[in-house]
Amino acid sequence: MLFSSVTFLYYFLPAVLLVYFLVPRWMKNTVLLLFSLVFYGWGEPVYILLMMLSITSAYFFGFFIERYRTSAPKKAKWMMILSVAVSLALLFFFKYYNFFAENLSRLPLIEIPRIEALKLPIGISFYTFQIISYTVDLYRRDCELQKNYVTFGSYVMLFPQLIAGPIVRYRDVDRQLTERRENAADFAAGIQRFTVGLAKKVLLGDLLAAGFEYFKNLALLESTALGAWMTILLYTLHLYYDFSGYSDMAIGLGRMFGFHFPENFNYPYISRSVTEFWRRWHMTLTDWFRTYVYIPLGGNRKAAALSGIKARWSLFMAYTNMGLISAVAAIVYLSRMDVATPKAATGYELDAIAACYVGGASVSGGAGTISGALVGCLVIGILNNAMSLVGISPDWQQAVKGLVILAAVAFDMIPKMRKK
Repeated sequence: MLFSSVTFLYYFLPAVLLVYFLVPRWMKNTVLLLFSLVFYGWGEPVYILLMMLSITSAYFFGFFIERYRTSAPKKAKWMMILSVAVSLALLFFFKYYNFFAENLSRLPLIEIPRIEALKLPIGISFYTFQIISYTVDLYRRDCELQKNYVTFGSYVMLFPQLIAGPIVRYRDVDRQLTERRENAADFAAGIQRFTVGLAKKVLLGDLLAAGFEYFKNLALLESTALGAWMTILLYTLHLYYDFSGYSDMAIGLGRMFGFHFPENFNYPYISRSVTEFWRRWHMTLTDWFRTYVYIPLGGNRKAAALSGIKARWSLFMAYTNMGLISAVAAIVYLSRMDVATPKAATGYELDAIAACYVGGASVSGGAGTISGALVGCLVIGILNNAMSLVGISPDWQQAVKGLVILAAVAFDMIPKMRKK
């Protein structure tokens, strides 16, 4: 169920608002949980069981972490590790099993069968990250144990940000889950923010998607330089307005129910470097990886001063993991929006990102400048033509462009780390 669909706007949203504001306060989280189950199950009801498994697992592991974190810290640490491992195992199985099965089967003497019926559950990355946030914050004593299953389930499954974010850390909404107070000012601000997001998605994002589809299909008949530029430009703008529009709608919906979600975008296309771009694009994802991957691996200033190798390793791992998650999420997101087929979406996604990164890493001023964009597009265009001429398969072309992205990130980041 999409926020811009008639079903959501004219049936689901009025129903949940009516019931939510009619019931007493102690039932409000229950109402949100039940309607979130309906919202999630509308598209893929079978995967409700998977999400409930993840929630229940983290919920009970939380009691063991709370029990042992004072009396037996090592046991608490192992409980935390097990809880995170269960969540990540489910995530990686559904996201990457067929990917690794297909590619490893190309090696001699290895044959791993694909599971054709295996589909990626909607929103699995977002609710997995939120569950891990709760588990790690509880172990670090950054939050208190949530003993109420309904309240914890509401945090994980809250329908406004369940599908496309923003990613909300548990410690940021801990008190809001039980102590929030709805008021007319917040409700009005939520309606305004939701309307802005809906306009960005429907009036701009969908229109740009139609233009992108036109030039993409035109390129199949006759490839021109102008058509290529229009395809890249329209796709890039569509991706921003569609994704940021969904984030705006999620923030607005949360505000209607008394929640204050973090911002997710801050004019990313005015960035002058790769570093600045990731501080402005999908900010809650970047913040999540910084808090739960980069810093734990030693990626803070103190660690960087003590060990340059460790700091670079933590940075590499954080960006690699974020890239893997973002790439697959983008493919699935675009295919669900009917913008393009997954394979086509992958190609344009990697071309756009690689061009941005190469331009940002090679030109003073970054990818946000015209010169940076020209250099990036020129390099990727030459690379695509060269790989096609020598007969490299499309799958390996994507792999090469992935390595180009990693190299551009390293080229941009390492000199700045040396200066620090």
